[in-house]
Amino acid sequence: MAERDTAIDLAVDATFDLSRFVHVAREGLGAAAQATRVAKVLAGSRNRTRKAGTPPHPTAEELESASKLEAFAAKQFPHFPFLYGLAAFRLYAILEAGVEDWLRDLLVIHPEIRERPAFAQLEGALVPFARATPLQQAQMLLDGVKGRLATPLKKGVGRFETLLDACGLGGAICDVVRRLILELIEVRNAVAHRNGKADERFLQQCPWFLAARGQPLLVTPLHFDRYVVAVHWYLVELSRRYDAIHPSSAGAASKKPAEIQELLDELKARLQQMELSLKGKDPHNQHLQPTPR
Repeated sequence: MAERDTAIDLAVDATFDLSRFVHVAREGLGAAAQATRVAKVLAGSRNRTRKAGTPPHPTAEELESASKLEAFAAKQFPHFPFLYGLAAFRLYAILEAGVEDWLRDLLVIHPEIRERPAFAQLEGALVPFARATPLQQAQMLLDGVKGRLATPLKKGVGRFETLLDACGLGGAICDVVRRLILELIEVRNAVAHRNGKADERFLQQCPWFLAARGQPLLVTPLHFDRYVVAVHWYLVELSRRYDAIHPSSAGAASKKPAEIQELLDELKARLQQMELSLKGKDPHNQHLQPTPR
């Protein structure tokens, strides 16, 4: 079903684009660590073509700029916490938008969902709702349920599962995914509201994360890769739930239930492997790539 697949597929595609961007940015930080040397090498050709009376390259300003780049890069090596903290922030935004856009589309495709108790109890202005397009109506209804159920205040993946339950799409989540999405959300909150530093809330919600109050969170490549795979598992699980309820809506190219379950099991096994790597080895030397599509 194209409409149902679009929101989930777009979210998955966005996670791969994010991973590619992170790889490029990491390479850029590697180049920044040698900014002074690069500036001096490039200065040779520029000096051969510079006009008489102009200062030779690199200028004092160029050297100062290169020195600042090197100093910043030196603080990031070898774990790149600034980069991976920002990447986690973006990853959560992709997950949140993906789930909510998917549910909004389902409210258009399956208007019977609107008859469920959580929607039937909503109140609001009728005229603006009547004048809205079906997609706008779906968004109004979804926003209304979010407000009524106070979903942003729910812990971890509960903010999504509360909405999914309201739409008849709730389900079980494996423990490792539940814990990692909670960790992703709390890292996102720390980046957004605490300049990437651990506060009391973070330490209470994620006691397993090695962090000290008031200190920057050391979000490593392995941490980020865990979050990506956990998000993939969850998005695949949402697709599986829908197909289980609406098997006739699955397109010809859709995977069979057994294939979907096999993918979920594979992603779960990868997460468990990553957790062992994080606990038993130096996580800064581990960089496991997300499962390819």
